[in-house]
Order: sequence, then C-alpha cells, then structure tokens
Amino acid sequence: MSGLGAYCQSVAWFEIKCGEQQINVALSSRFVIHRPFHLVAGECDLQILLSGEGVGNQMDQTSTACPLCGSRTGTSRYQKRMNRHYHWCGHCDLVSVPAADHISPEAERDRYLSHNNSLDQTGYVEMLAEVLDTAENAAGSVPFDLLDYGCGYAPVLGQIAVQRGHRIINYDPVFFPDPAALETSYTVVTCCEVVEHANNPRNFWITLSRVVKPGGVLVVRSSLHPVDWNRFLRFWYTYDETHVSFYSELCISYVCRTFGFEPVTVHDPLWVLRKT
Repeated sequence: MSGLGAYCQSVAWFEIKCGEQQINVALSSRFVIHRPFHLVAGECDLQILLSGEGVGNQMDQTSTACPLCGSRTGTSRYQKRMNRHYHWCGHCDLVSVPAADHISPEAERDRYLSHNNSLDQTGYVEMLAEVLDTAENAAGSVPFDLLDYGCGYAPVLGQIAVQRGHRIINYDPVFFPDPAALETSYTVVTCCEVVEHANNPRNFWITLSRVVKPGGVLVVRSSLHPVDWNRFLRFWYTYDETHVSFYSELCISYVCRTFGFEPVTVHDPLWVLRKT
C-alpha cells in the first residue's frame, strides 16, 4: 500500500492504492482524528492512521499487544496527572494501561479498603439497587441464582439480593477468592464497577462467559470511555489508579462477538448482555 497527501485550504486529500484500486479520501481539517480507522473498498481492508496539523493530533504508534484481543495495532499516550501510559487498540477499541504501569497488589488492596461501602451509604445502596432492578427486569423471573463477581470486601449487593429472596454467591479475586464459586454457572451475574479493574481482560471475559448460563444475563456497571484521546485523558474514570481497562460500545460489540454474548441494552454506565 502506498499513500500521499496534499493539504489544500481546509481539506486534506489522500490517494491510497491497494492492488489496482485507487481510493481518494478527503478529510476536512475541522475533524480531528485521534486513533486508527478502517477503510474498506472492495477486497481492500485498509487501516489508516492520520496525524498532523489540521487533520489530527500527534500520537505514537505502538507495537503493544492489546490484553483483550492481542492486536498490535493502535496508539499510545502518556497521562501526566496519573504518571502512566494508555494503549488504545485499533482493533477492539479497548483502552488499557500497560502492566508496567499497574500498581502493586498490596496498593490495590489498600485502595479498595479505603472505599466506604456499606448499607449505611444511601447513594451506594441506591446504585446497587438499580443494578439489581436491571438484573430482575432482564432475567424475566424471580427469584434466581446470582453470582456477584467482584463483590468487594463488603458484599452489599448480596445482602440486598438476599432480602429480595435471591440465592446469592459472592466472589471477589481479592477478598472472596473462592474458586468453587466459578465452577458452576448462574442465571444472573453482576459486575458492579469491576470490569475496569481487570488487568487481564481476556481471561476475565473467558471466565464470565463460562459462569453465565446459556440464556442467562450479565449486568455490568462501568462508564464508557470517550471517543478521542483529548477527552479520554480528561476522563474522570482514569483518575483511579486501579482502573486499567476502559470500554466503549465498539469494544462491547467485540466482547459479545468473541465471548458468546448478545447485547440487550447498553446505556452508559449500565450494560446488559445475554449469554448465547
């Protein structure tokens, strides 16, 4: 593939050749492109990374392997405020923090213990009640067997679920790491503010795919990342050093295709996925 570009007034023109095909692309300088995109023409599937004055912000291409899909396409940026790097995958759209910038397991545990999560916290209880309401609506019948994956040191959602008559199993890789909880499957699995903490997202989704019964539902609460680097680097979700994986609707689509789910509803920050 060869390409050349000429900048004229407010439009950048690109001629891209793939085999015998020539494709002309015009991009207005008012549009800012911060990450790779694909252009498909006939049998050509071209990944294009544009940067430069009037077209896009300067960014670094990277050979870092995405921890979700394994692709080595994408770009990386450094965030001064948190003193860490991010990799934006050009294939599955996950934004991840490289392992070298993760905090230690001890520091991560201490960070979780600093959270004030209890039945006395009205706002926290209301948030969990919304997750459980969503699960009940999606499941279609109650009561049901429920796994709260990533329940934390104080499994409040489980306490609410028991009050509603559900059969609850709590699991947390830090505070309730009982492998027996992951040896069966459940009608409903909840992940409330959990997916962003997974430092090996591929293995994480393999596990979730296994523990949700066919036809069962997975209810996730996690904020979706912005669509460009400038906004992402100011995204409040990045200001927690234990958050290392950030999802978008495109990334959720990849997850569904790859791990055997179908989206029921995806409304930031609540996602409902059904196991196929």
